Amino acid sequence: MLSKDSSRDGVGSATPPMWFTVIAIGAILCGLAEIYAGYGLLSAPSSLPIFSDVKPDIFDNLGLIARYIFVAAAGVGLIGGVLMILRKKWARAAFIVALGGSLQPIFLLFGHLAIPLVTAALCGAEIWLATVAQQRGWLP
Repeated sequence: MLSKDSSRDGVGSATPPMWFTVIAIGAILCGLAEIYAGYGLLSAPSSLPIFSDVKPDIFDNLGLIARYIFVAAAGVGLIGGVLMILRKKWARAAFIVALGGSLQPIFLLFGHLAIPLVTAALCGAEIWLATVAQQRGWLP
């Protein structure tokens, strides 16, 4: 049985629990996947399997600047995951910036919201985790 002062879940200790590290690594992997998808948006969107059912004119309507913003947001999200691994409090700010950039294409892709909405949901979860980590002292 665990005693009251046990810090198995990392509460009250400066060392984050293992699940925090696993989720931070997952955030890095999601950031890499988003950058891959963003690269596909910049080069040849219809060549990527995740965009195979999307009409090519959707990407023309999206515009090059909006595509770059999405890729930049994915890069900032990746940086946020790295900052979580490094236990830096700037991770939360990076995820907030990434959320803003990932929401931008939603207004332009009314018919195909899956990728921006999933990205926004992941950013929201990462912001929540970074906030919890700051409150518990894991991100000094």
